Amino acid sequence: MLFRSRVDCHPDKEPAPSEARCLSRGCLWCPGGGDGVPSCITRPDYGYHMDSLQVEDNGYRVLLSRASTDSSYFGGDFDLLTATFTYESDYRLRIRIAPEDTDGQPRYEVPITINPPVSAPSADVQYAVDFANSPAFGFQVKRRATDRVIFDTAALGGFTFADQFIQLTIKLPSENAYGIGENEQHSYRQNFSSGEVYGLYTRDQFPDGTANMYGVQPYYTVVEPDGNTHSVVILNSNAQEFALHPAPAYIYRTIGGILDIYIFLGPTPEQTVSQFTEAIGRMPVPHYWSLGFQLCRFGYNNIENMKAMVNRTEIAGIPQDVQYADLDNLDRFLSFTYDPVNFAGLPEFVDELHAKGMHFVISTEAYISSNEPNYKPLELGNELDVWVKRPDGTPFLAQTYFFPEVPCHYPDFSKNVTVQWWSQLVAEFHDVVDYDGLWLDMNEPSVTGGGDMEQGCEGSSRYNYPPYLPGKLLNYAI
Repeated sequence: MLFRSRVDCHPDKEPAPSEARCLSRGCLWCPGGGDGVPSCITRPDYGYHMDSLQVEDNGYRVLLSRASTDSSYFGGDFDLLTATFTYESDYRLRIRIAPEDTDGQPRYEVPITINPPVSAPSADVQYAVDFANSPAFGFQVKRRATDRVIFDTAALGGFTFADQFIQLTIKLPSENAYGIGENEQHSYRQNFSSGEVYGLYTRDQFPDGTANMYGVQPYYTVVEPDGNTHSVVILNSNAQEFALHPAPAYIYRTIGGILDIYIFLGPTPEQTVSQFTEAIGRMPVPHYWSLGFQLCRFGYNNIENMKAMVNRTEIAGIPQDVQYADLDNLDRFLSFTYDPVNFAGLPEFVDELHAKGMHFVISTEAYISSNEPNYKPLELGNELDVWVKRPDGTPFLAQTYFFPEVPCHYPDFSKNVTVQWWSQLVAEFHDVVDYDGLWLDMNEPSVTGGGDMEQGCEGSSRYNYPPYLPGKLLNYAI
């Protein structure tokens, strides 16, 4: 039971925690708790104090000042924060916490549009917010119908907001919690006694325990003891982690940005999903054919093998709706091409599939070879200036899995002109191969080697080598 009230003040495991390192952070050294119980723990008064609480038409605005100036995990703590609690609808609450003293440098926020709810909040909002200020600031979100606390940052403490280390402990009303991807989890329901730490940061990585994988979903759902359900999403795209705490609680940590949290009150699981997708945008209804039987593999090697596989499937009486061409169909792995030798006649084969009522999906890559002559994706990308840049303004060059010796450029999809570039290439390639779906493989900025092929990975960069690395992150520095 001792672990249930402790927040680890030494989440970085190398070098190992020691009394000297612990005390230098202004934390408490309490060894002897047993396996998995932290010896270096956060003081109860660690964090921030509430200087003012302003009631607004749609919520609260809270000004916070740092309470424990002699305590810091990794330095760089902000002294002043503003927390806003916005009642966006009867079922949606937004919590935004950001620093005030940034020396004119805005903190990064995820550049996506959150859709407004269909109706404004009324007198019947499903939630209420309570605040604590002793021994340190914290808040609770309650479900009004049951008076149950569903989101509690006051119970365990440890709230931290530094330049490259943000921490928020979230005590849960139940151990029936699900979500947090993308990583390998052995059950849908999370095991809070396991002490697992799930690191989130996109990379080209197959399932490997708690290691970060292809996607990031900082979203979880909790079924409360009485069956009511709520979901939470934290809008942050920096490297981050969710550590499972036996309270039960999530200890959320990230190394950049702000805290931008949306809570969806449901109260059914289906309603929380509907409320979440209302906010971020609903998925389009998939093409009917995409729900059918599909075949794909890397290693057809040539179009004859692909045709033979389609024929065998038909002879066996197996209905096939979709045939894929993986990256081995490309001409020397160049995006928006197909191999004119091994896959000669591919456009005609696609026409044959269409005549049978089948569909065809072809793959391509986001990275672009930088030294291929007479290559439209490269030439148009140079013309429109779409590449990810180095600090000196020249295009970033890196190795990839399929191009180990060829320097590649990476499109900067945060630019509007890059969307124009991509759209033109997609349309022109469709004129060559009449595909029904385009499979963008390796859409993460997947890089092998040590960063830039010419300039390496800057060793002194605090962004490449942050003071804390969340989770079991792999291939972090690019």
